[in-house]
Amino acid sequence: MLAKNRSRVIAGIVGIAIVFAFSFFWMLSSHEDGTHDDKGHEHGEDHGEDGHKGEHDDHGKDSRTLTISEESQQLAGIEVNKARVGNIKATVNLNGRIFPNQNKLAQIVSRNPGVVKQVQKSLGDHVKAGETLARVEANGSLSVFPIISKIDGTIIQKEIVVGEFVSNKEILFVVANLATVWVNLNITERDFDKIKEDQTIFIKLWDHIDTLEAKINYIAPIIHPDSQTQMARAEINNSSGLWRPGSFVTAEVITGEKDTGLVVNEDAIQVVEEKSVIFARVKNDQFEMRQVETGLRGRGFVEIVSGLKVGEDFAAKKSFALKAELLKSQAGHDHGH
Repeated sequence: MLAKNRSRVIAGIVGIAIVFAFSFFWMLSSHEDGTHDDKGHEHGEDHGEDGHKGEHDDHGKDSRTLTISEESQQLAGIEVNKARVGNIKATVNLNGRIFPNQNKLAQIVSRNPGVVKQVQKSLGDHVKAGETLARVEANGSLSVFPIISKIDGTIIQKEIVVGEFVSNKEILFVVANLATVWVNLNITERDFDKIKEDQTIFIKLWDHIDTLEAKINYIAPIIHPDSQTQMARAEINNSSGLWRPGSFVTAEVITGEKDTGLVVNEDAIQVVEEKSVIFARVKNDQFEMRQVETGLRGRGFVEIVSGLKVGEDFAAKKSFALKAELLKSQAGHDHGH
């Protein structure tokens, strides 16, 4: 009995020892794991700081700068000018159309009623004053008389065919001398007070680049009831035949001139993130993108209020190539991170 109780006591002591040992080793293992996690965390922070530092190294000196060799600049067609003081011509842009010069127009009618016996000219034909256009047999007689042009010009309208009866009131031909034409421009209400006679205008056909300089010689005294626009007119030389009646045109009207200070050509200005920027050349092979504040605009030039100083070099032509290259490099950097 005593031996049996002793065996039970020994077994209990052994069991307690096993439990204690297991607990001790479990706590030791947990502590080591925790220490490892903390060190791992600290190592991660150190790595993050190193990575952040590396990120700045990748940026270079400034994310707004771009290095491009002089050879590459030439290949891209980039031209550099010095910022200078100048003036801006204030302008208003108008739309309009070409019309025949109404003072050089002739409407041709038959002097007597009769039947058309012959039509000798067609639309687009060039005719001389006194030249026969058609022949008509007088009504009630057998006499045939000619219908003649009253001016030198081009036939722009024809309303006559052989065999028809014509009165002496119908317009049979319209002949226009197109050596000069009218440019009729539409002025909107906001510009009524800005447009005046004798102002210089630069006219351009919609599908052409070249412009023609002219003067406004007439402004209509009334407003068009449908479009609520006022008409301004210039008479231009059309000896080249380029300015065909019916063609749409745009016109830039010079309404004033102002000494503004620093000016650059319009092509130098780019827009990045909805802000006007310019590329200043700070070294022969390095450009810096700068935000600029712009002022007046006119005739292809822009006033620079701030962001560029007189005498500084800037990309005057093909600056969009620098913009594209800079945005591409920034996109590549963002993608890498």
